[in-house]
Amino acid sequence: MWEFIVGGAVGAGAMVVKDYVVSSNENDKVKELETLMQENETLRKKLKESERTIEDLEASNARLHRQLNEKEEDMDDSHDALQDAQRKVENLEEQVRQLLEQVEEYRESYEAVKAELDALKG
Repeated sequence: MWEFIVGGAVGAGAMVVKDYVVSSNENDKVKELETLMQENETLRKKLKESERTIEDLEASNARLHRQLNEKEEDMDDSHDALQDAQRKVENLEEQVRQLLEQVEEYRESYEAVKAELDALKG
């Protein structure tokens, strides 16, 4: 009879230990699941943040490309204006050279006429 009582007590103790172990394993699994869920939520937030950062960077990149194109257009316009100004300067330099030649011709004519007048007077 003692064997029966001891067997029953051992059986009951085994059931308590089994329930504790199963309960402990379930608690561990629940904790592990909660940890995984938290990690998943953290990764989801990081992914959304990364997507927003990528969108911001793409928008910034597009803005910078537009600015670059505008600057290149401005530079092309400035280059064209510079070339026009250089052509005008070259034309003006040619006109000045021609005018200096005419002045020299007039001076020579004046000197020749003056010499003739001096010869006639004297």
